[in-house]
Amino acid sequence: MKEDKVRSASLLEGQEEERKRLSREIHDGLGQMLTGVKLGLGRLKMPEMSDKFNQAYNDVNKLINDTIETSRAVSFNLMPTVLNDFGISSALKIFINQVASNSNISIDLDLKNEDLRYAQTVEIAIYRIVQEAINNILKHANATKAKVSLEKKMGMIELSITDNGTGFDQAKLEREKQSLIHNGLENMKTRVELLNGTFKLTTILGEGTDIFIKLPIES
Repeated sequence: MKEDKVRSASLLEGQEEERKRLSREIHDGLGQMLTGVKLGLGRLKMPEMSDKFNQAYNDVNKLINDTIETSRAVSFNLMPTVLNDFGISSALKIFINQVASNSNISIDLDLKNEDLRYAQTVEIAIYRIVQEAINNILKHANATKAKVSLEKKMGMIELSITDNGTGFDQAKLEREKQSLIHNGLENMKTRVELLNGTFKLTTILGEGTDIFIKLPIES
């Protein structure tokens, strides 16, 4: 079990380093090239352009803008720089705002200790767990509301993610070990176990799902 824990920790650390590298390459490489294309296109615009050419120019310009925004979103999801610079509270605010603006679900974010910083491994784990849980809610829960709560309480970090969706059958999920939901939950549990925390999931068909996690602050 100890060897498995070390192996899992090394695997997750390697994944995070690769995400960080890809995020940096997208932001610094692809992002700058797209900005260069946008500036180059701007120099082609002339007052005497025909209506047809002007429409084509506007369409291409919009496509470039959309591509730049998408590349920024991909870079952020891989490894948000704000997580390292300003901490978990700022990163969660941006993530939840992004999700809310691109979906029909209402998400309430409750941060009790916004100014607190934790160990980098802990903040990354919290961010990935919330990311995985919210993505599961969006894809599978058919929920209209969700809530993410994070607070320091009695020397522990408490994280809860709830939704009012359809819930699921845990026994059936255990039998379908290759399902995306099952794999996502196992990833969350692994992150929690590596930090010596506790993971509790409660789900009721037709009523929703509640994930409650406790992590020691010094991990």
